[in-house]
Amino acid sequence: MQTERESLLIQLVAEVEQKYKVDFENRTGQSLEQIPGLDKPPQSQNVSDTISAIIWARQLSLKIQSNLKAASSLFSDLAGHSRLQNASQDLCKSIQAYEESLFKRWLDDIKKALSNPNEKLKYEMSGQLMDFDYEAGGLLKVNYSEKLVTLVKDARVLGEHGFKIPKQVH
Repeated sequence: MQTERESLLIQLVAEVEQKYKVDFENRTGQSLEQIPGLDKPPQSQNVSDTISAIIWARQLSLKIQSNLKAASSLFSDLAGHSRLQNASQDLCKSIQAYEESLFKRWLDDIKKALSNPNEKLKYEMSGQLMDFDYEAGGLLKVNYSEKLVTLVKDARVLGEHGFKIPKQVH
């Protein structure tokens, strides 16, 4: 039974060091715009690419932490457990740094856009807020700019993930 447990632990270490780490490095090694199609972090609906990347990174980190927690309860008495623990913690630190850099870049981009009078207009409500679309059966149509909707959704998701959104962005 001991050899099977050690073998399983070796597989878990390999999963962290090869699968998760390589996947993370392939998807984050360059700016999001330069990453080709399938290598990009998966796109979440209704949020920007940057926020999708943060969500993906957070999910990967939580998966690694969950696997480590389960493995710790089963393999803490084995010599290879510290290698799994170190590999998992190192990768989670890299993921956290990646999340923080994405958040900082997102925040800088939003602040820059809101300080530019021409860009700021794209984030404001203008014209008639609501009207009825009688051609579509009298449905209520809300006229928010796409940038404003994306900003609100991005800020909500970031807040839910524990990021502090400055008052000037609210």
